[in-house]
Amino acid sequence: MALSVFVLYNLASGERYFSNSLLIPLDTLPLFLLESAMMEEKIPKEELIRIIKPLIAEQLSAFIREHELKAKEISLIERIIRVEEELKAQREIIASLQREMNARFEALQREMDKRFEALQREMDKRFEAVEKRLSFLQWLIAGGFTFVSILITIINFLK
Repeated sequence: MALSVFVLYNLASGERYFSNSLLIPLDTLPLFLLESAMMEEKIPKEELIRIIKPLIAEQLSAFIREHELKAKEISLIERIIRVEEELKAQREIIASLQREMNARFEALQREMDKRFEALQREMDKRFEAVEKRLSFLQWLIAGGFTFVSILITIINFLK
């Protein structure tokens, strides 16, 4: 099992070693720290292990707490980005549906206009036929009245 170590302390000198890609097996981690500390001073290995273990646990827990909050923030940002992308996709879908609906309505309007114009032409033909009949009847009635009035006048004149 390996641990990704970001900050290592040299206990003897107080120096910090930073690394974001250093992978050290857990069983060799104390030896790494012990060797640098033992070079400076002669401290028993058990004493160094007793000192280092709580420090490592403390540093790791602080690191986990810090990066846990960052991970939550990143997760939240990723969710927001996904929601924004989904909203953008929904807007595009709605816009395409609106364009399709407008095209359908325009086609329907053109079809209705054609039907109305055809109906109008048909009604015009019917009205012209009725007008011709009425005109014929009007002339027939006028001719009939004229004939009857002339006939009455001739009959009255001959008496």
